[in-house]
Amino acid sequence: MKPVIGITAGYKADEKDITIKEKENRRKIYNFITRDYANAINKSGGIAVILPTPNSSEDTYSIMDKLDGVVLSGGNDINPVICRQCADEFTGSLTCRRDDQELDILDYVFKKRSIPVLGICRGTQIINAYFGGTLILNINSKIEHKQNKIPRYKAVHSVDIVEDSQLREIVKKKNIFVNSIHHQAIGNVGDGLKVSAKSSDNIIEAVERIDDNYNIIGVQWHPEIMYDIDEACKNLFIDFVMNCKKFN
Repeated sequence: MKPVIGITAGYKADEKDITIKEKENRRKIYNFITRDYANAINKSGGIAVILPTPNSSEDTYSIMDKLDGVVLSGGNDINPVICRQCADEFTGSLTCRRDDQELDILDYVFKKRSIPVLGICRGTQIINAYFGGTLILNINSKIEHKQNKIPRYKAVHSVDIVEDSQLREIVKKKNIFVNSIHHQAIGNVGDGLKVSAKSSDNIIEAVERIDDNYNIIGVQWHPEIMYDIDEACKNLFIDFVMNCKKFN
């Protein structure tokens, strides 16, 4: 039986598209995610389902009871207040309802049922925030951490994988080239997390918590986009789905 794996989604209220219902103006609200995430999960042997932002923590817990793993996907900036920091002029649009959902998901994993978690880009940052870590609110580096005009499936910089990390075991390489679509990054590392990769400008590119109880890996790049052209990215999803199978 294939494991069922949830993927968190973006959240947006359309200010321009207003409908009339029950004599009230109501904005159309969207949950959305690129197809790459589901493709990577499905091709790796899982069944991907999209997780819309719920109405309550109780709803999140009920959904999580039915899953064998979860991907915390990329997206908008997380609210720096979660990390006891203040938003600044570099902070983009925030989706606090999604922040709450993903923090509840991690609460579930640590308090009820420790299914595997894969964080991607923003998802890695929310994992770090959950463990009490901080953010770099805007990367200032000569290394390119944004794709700009470069296609999203193209690598833009290298990443060094820590030798004694689970990530190194998965990708089978000490150095890989990755794409990069972010301006925030991990600052101080959260309690219980291990740094498993860095870029040459010392930006933390991956963290993990792998032990007898938890299987959590977060990467700052977007392996789902490079799945079909990069073996290391493909292996990351294959290993994740394999671990999720233990829970179905």
